[in-house]
Amino acid sequence: MIVDCGPPPPHESGPGPLPRGADRWHHAGTLSFEMSVGRDRLIVNCGASPLAEPEWRDALRSTAAHSTLVLADTNSAELREDGLGRRPEVVEAERQEAEGAQWLDATHDGWKKILGAVHRRRLWLSESGDDLRGEDAVEAESPAGGFAVRFHLHPTVKASVLEDGRGVLLRLPSGTSWRMRGEGAALALEESLYAAGEPQPTRQVVLQAEPGTQSVQWAIRRVPPGELRGDTPGRAEGTAPGAQKGIPGTPSRPVQEAPHKGAAPEPAPGPAASGPRED
Repeated sequence: MIVDCGPPPPHESGPGPLPRGADRWHHAGTLSFEMSVGRDRLIVNCGASPLAEPEWRDALRSTAAHSTLVLADTNSAELREDGLGRRPEVVEAERQEAEGAQWLDATHDGWKKILGAVHRRRLWLSESGDDLRGEDAVEAESPAGGFAVRFHLHPTVKASVLEDGRGVLLRLPSGTSWRMRGEGAALALEESLYAAGEPQPTRQVVLQAEPGTQSVQWAIRRVPPGELRGDTPGRAEGTAPGAQKGIPGTPSRPVQEAPHKGAAPEPAPGPAASGPRED
């Protein structure tokens, strides 16, 4: 698992600035993460394509093209032709370990100047690596606008919204299955794109929170063998037609939405937690 907890390079007015234009290819993906299971990639970012047309290139640099929170459809860093404009200036991260489990508490202030909000992401990964829990929060003095938390899937992952509409079943090439659930937001499975070499259509899980929502919780857990009986997929798996033409970060037609807010995953435990309880 990899989490982007580093701040973008300093602005020209900051200490030790880069030469103008040196950050032309930098992305607005602070606090995004990627997750692999053995040789299988599960959660990814959309990638990069510096030689693509400007529209595609900047779409891949956008916050929405990363597995993180997007507030009010606004990038966490301003994407300019000559580099980044507004950007996160304070990025803080604290990592702890308790009984083999990993705990991360991180924040960035990319929206502080324009929206008066800070993004806080809390992640907890069990010692076995089979249980990941997260909380994404918007900390603001006044009610913040709506936000989305996006989880882009690798093209080899087969995803389907569960029949009960409360989660998504993720099947990996190795044969293992993972169950994702969210609380505090509407869950949808939408089109996306993965650009590693030749662009490929893929999908993303989106947790869409209404304006005024302060936080959403989510969990991604490996499904033990024999526990798939109640996880009947809804519609057929696969990527919807036209996904390859979509630009990540722009509104896309949901492949299938879940009308429920989702089953409540347990909140991410604190550093001293003894571990997850069973569903």
